[in-house]
Amino acid sequence: FFLHSYAYAARQHQFANTLQTTFRVGSLTKMFTSAVILKLAEANKLSLQDPLSKFIAPFPGSDSIKIIHLLSHTSGIRGKGTAKPMPTLEEQVNLYQFDKVANLPGSTFEYNNFNYILLSYIAQKITGRPFEKLLAMEVFTVAGMEHSGLDRNGRNDVHQSIGYQTNPASGDWEAVTGKPVETASGAGAMYSSLSDLFKWSQLAGSGKIYFVANYELATKPVQGNYGLGWIINDHNGHKEISHSGAIEGYVANFITYPEEGI
Repeated sequence: FFLHSYAYAARQHQFANTLQTTFRVGSLTKMFTSAVILKLAEANKLSLQDPLSKFIAPFPGSDSIKIIHLLSHTSGIRGKGTAKPMPTLEEQVNLYQFDKVANLPGSTFEYNNFNYILLSYIAQKITGRPFEKLLAMEVFTVAGMEHSGLDRNGRNDVHQSIGYQTNPASGDWEAVTGKPVETASGAGAMYSSLSDLFKWSQLAGSGKIYFVANYELATKPVQGNYGLGWIINDHNGHKEISHSGAIEGYVANFITYPEEGI
């Protein structure tokens, strides 16, 4: 097989990018949050058919929104988040101002990060464990992913890359020092390395992380080309399972062709 990295992990210092260099991966996080939820379902801690009103204060339409609708971005949730500068996961959920549900839950795909913020909160609430530690225990440790976790500003890691954006006024590259990544939680706060994502690609459907039947359920389209935390396409006759991610200063893409083992 071919596994390689290129260029610099920190442009201004010219630190080499290696297979262990960690990058923020944005919405690739959703694959892993989905795995945690499906494992909790396997342990009978929740059901994919549980209504959202079982876990948070009811709002109009919450009885008809189920866990599976959050996973598949078919909840129809609309609303406005808190303006608090550094809210906890609990505060993000408790201070969210829900509008009337936009679509009949399950009927329409509408990508919304708040679906996965809610899933993170629910997993944390029913287990009593911080979602960061839950991810590590249920997925990263099992998969041997030693360079993965939920990121935070100021994290000290010798393998950490620096993300960049261009200054619109000067066109110069500038290191990202902006919004706290923690608020993205299970929707997009994860960091990982090339070597760890390769491990994930080999183990996700093996039955070692979660049941093979649940992996197959997660990678089956619900609405359009989206499953439960995975994107499923036909690419020139080849089944393609993937997810993309983008967060300030970073872009990531995870693509597998399971029938070819690529």
